[in-house]
Amino acid sequence: MHNPLKRNPPLAPSMRGKRITLAVAISLVGAIVLPVACSSPSWGVPNAPLRETLPVRAGTVLTFTGQQVGPAYVPDKYCTAGAVTQWNSALARLTQYVAAIRYVVTAAHCASRVGQTVQVAGESVGRVYWISHESDLALVRVEPTQIRRLQCSGSVSGAPHCTIVSHVVPRAVGQIVFGSSGVPNSGVLTVTGSSIPADREYFCMSGIATGTNCDQINTTVPFGLQLPPHQQIAYSTGVVIRNGDSGAPVFSRSGKLYGILSASYNDAFERYSTYVPIGRFFDEQPAYGLVLG
Repeated sequence: MHNPLKRNPPLAPSMRGKRITLAVAISLVGAIVLPVACSSPSWGVPNAPLRETLPVRAGTVLTFTGQQVGPAYVPDKYCTAGAVTQWNSALARLTQYVAAIRYVVTAAHCASRVGQTVQVAGESVGRVYWISHESDLALVRVEPTQIRRLQCSGSVSGAPHCTIVSHVVPRAVGQIVFGSSGVPNSGVLTVTGSSIPADREYFCMSGIATGTNCDQINTTVPFGLQLPPHQQIAYSTGVVIRNGDSGAPVFSRSGKLYGILSASYNDAFERYSTYVPIGRFFDEQPAYGLVLG
């Protein structure tokens, strides 16, 4: 599989036809050798700042920060935000702050542990909240921000009466980074719900490496490949999925979310990728619901 950040050496024969997870690792220390390394997250897709700004959308660049492990440093990883959800419990409405917390679904292999700090454009937005290695799903809890402004009104004396008013605002919204084939990150698409692809439907994926492409279609597992549990295999008639696309939303042109991108294959199978149907997430976390645009 092609890595947009560094030209990879040829794969050893034992790796041919294997699944490749699509996180991008940044920075190496000591003698530790990682499969993908680069000096900066330059994805080479048009209009990239839309993916690198707040609020978090499906398709936003998520940085999973590194950590010191003994004498070595585990590098940062860059992945894609896949879906924005919220806690549907009545307890979530007890305070304005709790009601504004959002939970972003992405791929589990992007995260190293629960509690790991996650950033967007160098700003800490939250931490890894939950990981399911069996399904390759993870949740990032995104904390809201507080906005304060001066609000003034008249008084009986004629002098203005001013108070500071605080509003708690979510930092993740129910939108997908979207665009045309020529400008794959040129706008946003409203999330309208969740579903499954229709038979022979071409659907879309929006990743930080490949941008938006709508040339994906469900297919059967070809001979020689193995499909992980809880996942669906898709075939691309156009763009090949690349490193960094892990966690990306799989969706329809009408904004229905179908799933979360997990991995792709190499060599003769490079046009195949796997995603976790969004229904699997709700099976494991029934207390959460999609944030709609």
